Amino acid sequence: MKLNLRKLIRECLQEIELDEEYPISFDMEMFKSLGSHAGRNRYAAEHLQKLAQGSSRIVYKIDDEKVLKLAKNDKGIAQNGTEISWGNDSYFGSVLAKVFDSDDRDLWVEMEFARKINKSEFKKLTGFDIYDVGMYLVIADEKNRGRKPGFSMDPELYAKIDEDEFIREVFDFSQSADIQVGDFGQVSSYGVVKRDGHEVLVITDYGLTKDVYSTHYEKPRQMARQRAGMYEGESANSNYSLKDWPEGKYKGSIKGYDVYSDEIDSGFKATTGYKNIVPIPCTIYVKDGHALAFSKGGILFSDKEVEDQWKTEYDGGAVGIKKDPRSKEYSS
Repeated sequence: MKLNLRKLIRECLQEIELDEEYPISFDMEMFKSLGSHAGRNRYAAEHLQKLAQGSSRIVYKIDDEKVLKLAKNDKGIAQNGTEISWGNDSYFGSVLAKVFDSDDRDLWVEMEFARKINKSEFKKLTGFDIYDVGMYLVIADEKNRGRKPGFSMDPELYAKIDEDEFIREVFDFSQSADIQVGDFGQVSSYGVVKRDGHEVLVITDYGLTKDVYSTHYEKPRQMARQRAGMYEGESANSNYSLKDWPEGKYKGSIKGYDVYSDEIDSGFKATTGYKNIVPIPCTIYVKDGHALAFSKGGILFSDKEVEDQWKTEYDGGAVGIKKDPRSKEYSS
């Protein structure tokens, strides 16, 4: 009789341990009954630890294995919906943070807790720099679409990454879910989860599909630009003439078709070159109100008025641009 009683008590305790992942003060039924985002967020903030907050969602820690993602707006609801749809996919389950529970209206999703990592740990876990993985993903995406990539990387390195099972699954997922591959060229998209006592690298944030971005991010921005008297597609801080830029050499980055300086709050629309999904560091040369931008891979961007002249005539001088005989392009 005593043995049966002890067994019953032990089984009850085990069930309690499994059910009580949330703090004892957190009542899930109460949380589910709350009818507004403000109410849900207030309740979660009172009982859970906030881990992160963005423009669309807030993430709270439940315990060492789970997090709760709350949508703040329609953008967050759409991203939750994507993660709910893919979170328990059997084919990509090894590379995605799992979904355990969710709201029928996609207002919140309960997901696998992942520890953040940095660039050095990403390389330790995969054997590759996150920058090289980003370049591989963009090139592979272009090839998959039947287009010629606008830049290249070392063939041996490309082949080595292409043979890596984890990176290939990341790429295949991006194609299946229709997500910009550039999202997975950033270390912030990854984290480490515990599975069967082992640490496993997974994608932690995979809700921003191209459709979600177009509907909830791009279109509202275009409408805002139009209300501000700008034509569709123009960069909000574009400076086409670059007349305010002192002549010289600047560090910057190429994002999409735009070039931005790290030192001057301005940008200009590129009229040539490849659209970069992953932001690429570059050097910007400015002379007489015009500019050229060069990346490490030799990608050329320039403003329209000066492009042809500089490509054919300019070979150094005040801003230090010269031809590179190896690539038949320009270099700094």
